[in-house]
Amino acid sequence: MKFLYIWISLLAFLALAVYTFWLGVNSASPVLPFGNEYIGLSRKEMIKLLSLIWLIGPPLLMYIHWGVFCRRYDLINLELVQHSHNLLRNIWLAILGAIIVLFGWGAIISS
Repeated sequence: MKFLYIWISLLAFLALAVYTFWLGVNSASPVLPFGNEYIGLSRKEMIKLLSLIWLIGPPLLMYIHWGVFCRRYDLINLELVQHSHNLLRNIWLAILGAIIVLFGWGAIISS
């Protein structure tokens, strides 16, 4: 169960990262690669939604991982999990920084 949770989370956020950076690099492109008629969101709304997902999603998943799967670990495994979470936190902060650089702070927080 734990490994399934980790792999599904990892693949989902990897796909989300690819889409986020595709949207940031291709500023003249539609929101979706195959057209916008299915989602009804503008580019600005999609940027806000992706930013919110990136802001809340990874810390929430790390908290669930820690609270559900790591409660019964011994000290050696807990240190390994802490190291992994520290690494993931740093990657998450780098992705947030890249999102701010790609889209600009104003595009993320403007109303």
